[in-house]
Amino acid sequence: MHGSYDLQLVALSILISIVASYAALDLGGRVTTARNWTRVYWVVGGATSMGMGIWAMHYIGMLAFCLPMKVLYDLPTVAVSLLAAIGASAIALHTVSREHLKGWQKALASLFMGCGIVAMHYIGMVAMRLPARAHYHPTIVGASVGLAIGISYLALILSLGVRKEIETSWRKIFSAFVMGSGIPMVHYTGMWAVTFMPSDEAVDLSHAVSISALGTAAISLISLLVLLLAIVTSFLDRLVAAQRKVVDGAHKTEDYFRTLAETIPQIVWTAGPDGYKDFFNKRWYDYSGRGYAQSEGNQWLSVLHLEDQPYTALRWEHSIQTGENYENQYRLLRAGD
Repeated sequence: MHGSYDLQLVALSILISIVASYAALDLGGRVTTARNWTRVYWVVGGATSMGMGIWAMHYIGMLAFCLPMKVLYDLPTVAVSLLAAIGASAIALHTVSREHLKGWQKALASLFMGCGIVAMHYIGMVAMRLPARAHYHPTIVGASVGLAIGISYLALILSLGVRKEIETSWRKIFSAFVMGSGIPMVHYTGMWAVTFMPSDEAVDLSHAVSISALGTAAISLISLLVLLLAIVTSFLDRLVAAQRKVVDGAHKTEDYFRTLAETIPQIVWTAGPDGYKDFFNKRWYDYSGRGYAQSEGNQWLSVLHLEDQPYTALRWEHSIQTGENYENQYRLLRAGD
């Protein structure tokens, strides 16, 4: 029997594959920076979303193949094919998350990834329920396996190349297009390898369902939403991590300054942009005999010698208003004077 392809569904399958590839590249970078159990959560969640994307591309591609008879799909077998896609995605993310990879490790990971993708495809083919028998061309099947391993290796190299790029870049987008175009090649090569011959044998339809146009749309929409959710979640998580890093860095800088200010023998104070003095080191308190409540704001002026207070206050206000450097000499009264 000869079949034909619905080109719109073919294009949709490629689109889903590209989005799934971008999600894989984005999640690969997030998994790389995660630590401990957080990395496990990202691998599991990322593998699930990626696997769903690859699996959706595969089934949309199968639904694009039109035969002159009704085709049903066995749900338990379909579920197994989905698990194969998730497993391949988990291997990919775990591999990308490793800091250093040797050549043989990349090759081994590509082998497992490729086999996972091939298993998803051919298990999905087994899920088909129709009054016909499938015959596979060994050479083309072998070509699909080799293609899956090769594309998995290429995807791994591309992922390793962009995993440290936090923001969206043309390099990441280009890599997603290359990966997203390569994965469907495995599927359609596998479809090329099969020939259906009519058969009178009884077909087990106990767990089989028909995929309508509405079902096709639902698979596509849900898969795209899951992938977009994974991308947005990864972006927001990176944003929060970056902000936390800035805050932690500011805290460390402030702690370092305070430690330094408390250990040197000189008097140190700081003020905000409005001129309000908000920090005095221990040397100030020891020398002036005043606490923070008697020093903050402009109260520090009362510690100055009476002759120096008017000019110092004038210079201080002038510096605040104009932004000029504050340079002035004045005398401080020691505690008890």
